[in-house]
Amino acid sequence: CWMESDRLHDAVFREFYAERSVVQEERRQRIESTPTGLLDEQLDSVFWTSSAYGWPTVGWPSDLNSYSLDDAQAYFATYYAPNNITGVLVGDFDPEAVKPQLQKYFGTLERGPDPPPVATFEVDQVAERRVEGECDCTDQVQIRYHTPAFGNPDDFALNAMSDILNGRTGRLRKALVEGALIATSARASQYSRKMGSQYTFQATVRGDATPEMLEAAWYGELDRLRTEPVGDRELQRVKNNIRAETWRNLQDNRQLMTQLAFSDHLGSWRWVIDEPEGIASVTAADILRVANAYFDDTNRTVAIYRRAQSSPVDPKFAAVTADLPPELSAMLRGQ
Repeated sequence: CWMESDRLHDAVFREFYAERSVVQEERRQRIESTPTGLLDEQLDSVFWTSSAYGWPTVGWPSDLNSYSLDDAQAYFATYYAPNNITGVLVGDFDPEAVKPQLQKYFGTLERGPDPPPVATFEVDQVAERRVEGECDCTDQVQIRYHTPAFGNPDDFALNAMSDILNGRTGRLRKALVEGALIATSARASQYSRKMGSQYTFQATVRGDATPEMLEAAWYGELDRLRTEPVGDRELQRVKNNIRAETWRNLQDNRQLMTQLAFSDHLGSWRWVIDEPEGIASVTAADILRVANAYFDDTNRTVAIYRRAQSSPVDPKFAAVTADLPPELSAMLRGQ
């Protein structure tokens, strides 16, 4: 019995270190071997000063070299316990008929320890931060701003503002891509998270333009949102698009399941219903207000990535990937 237990322990021990090596390789592949991976990681750690969002999900290299089997088992027991799981069922079924089956297959699972509460939140940013670096990538700029955590009513106006800026008829494409001809792509988005959110502008240079030109163009569009109320027609277009997208997502069970699970993870499954209704109620005054509330100079982190001097641009590659998002273009170039 003792020998069998010893052999089992050795097998689990070997499996753990084998899997740890797999994760280390995953980090090298997804972060260290991609054109902007290490710079993006640095940007996250600069933007999130105290929040755990500044830590890479896969872990820092020193983390991966120091984790033990006991660490992994303790983490799994705490965070992969039934009381920390959200299950979603969608489809045409009778809930009363399904409940006995859920009890049969899941009711015997034992509750685990409650995960410890989050103790450290993001501190207020009081000065602009900047990150500049070189990589095997097209010159680009990314500007981030801290915004309220998931569930804040201002989410509606921030998302509506993003839709005004994005898309083939959005302001960023008209001004930077088709108008000034200084960007191959430009996008703004509100990324809502449970403990704190970010609003991000991203753009990739075109031709002889510079990241500084894209940065200045963004501030120009931002000033316009701060001083000029959005027109009724432009705002209604955004609301119509959101309503149509919501309807399309509700037609597919898989889409609905994903939305419900993700929203519940962040705070409430009802966000699937509340968000389109909230955006439908957004006014031009709301967008004017949030544009002035969260986009101060002291609340921004600016990242400028430049192509390393030893990495000349391949004209054929640039032509083929001109209309692709910068992340995809950089990934293809790395491959």
